[in-house]
Amino acid sequence: LQGMIENIINSSAQVSAGADDLSRAAQNIAEGASTQAASVEELVATSVSVSEQVKENTDDALKSADETARVTKMMQDSRMQMDQMTDAMNKITETSNEVVSIIKTIEDIADQTNLLALNASIEAARAGEAGKGFAVVASEIGSLAEGSSKAANNTKDLIGVSIQEIERGTELAANVVVSMQEVLDAIENVNGMIGKSAENNQTQNQNIEQIKLGIEEISKAVEDNSASAEETSATSEELAAQAATLEALVKHFDLEDDGSNDATR
Repeated sequence: LQGMIENIINSSAQVSAGADDLSRAAQNIAEGASTQAASVEELVATSVSVSEQVKENTDDALKSADETARVTKMMQDSRMQMDQMTDAMNKITETSNEVVSIIKTIEDIADQTNLLALNASIEAARAGEAGKGFAVVASEIGSLAEGSSKAANNTKDLIGVSIQEIERGTELAANVVVSMQEVLDAIENVNGMIGKSAENNQTQNQNIEQIKLGIEEISKAVEDNSASAEETSATSEELAAQAATLEALVKHFDLEDDGSNDATR
């Protein structure tokens, strides 16, 4: 019986020591879990902040895409107007060339009229006194023909200058159209990059949401682990207390047994 009691005492001491070790380990786990929980909460807050920033960047990218689309529409409208203006100037040039051709005909007619008036003046001079009135008329006709020729020449010169300016304006308009097309191409490239950036931001936001969900699951697991560790610590402390109680009872029983044996002797 004495040996059994000693075994119980030793086992109780071992259980108590093991329970103490288990309690300390559980407390360490609980403390580590608390630290992990704080870190996880910080990660969640960071992921939320990043997610909001990514969403804001996505919204800005979409707004920029809308703005570039609006500018592109304006540039396309302006290019169309430039094309229409170029066509109008080309038509004016064609019409001016036709007018120049008509003026050339007027000049030819004026030259012929002037020549006829000169011949008429010569014939009137030959006719003497009888041809004086006719000579006056022929002279007036010659003057009118000469004036018409000069006016036609001046008009042709002015139209020539106008044609040169129109051709210069047409060339400038063509250069503007080329430049506008280059700008349109650049805007399209930028718009494409903005659209790609918006898509990437949306994908990144989705990934962040997945990470946030994963972190929340980890946080729940850490909380569960912390709760289990606290329960284990409490159970270990209770087990240690019961082992200590058992050891005390057994020692008390052992002392009583020793007293009985002494009395018997």
